[in-house]
Amino acid sequence: MLHTNKEIQTILKGFVLTKIDAAHADSQSLGTKYIPLMVFFSPDGKELERKVGFTSENELRELLRKVLAK
Repeated sequence: MLHTNKEIQTILKGFVLTKIDAAHADSQSLGTKYIPLMVFFSPDGKELERKVGFTSENELRELLRKVLAK
């Protein structure tokens, strides 16, 4: 379980979650300079949204809804 909030858990069912180590080559290909970092991609690989830094529960909920609406 990634999050304890039931509403956010439900929203996250529409996402594929991947954790990448900041020292890994994949993180460098994403242009990772800061952590924490969330990057959202469409099914065809287009970057939809990027969020750097701490994200509160309310911010996360709104961010997920925004990404789903794209």
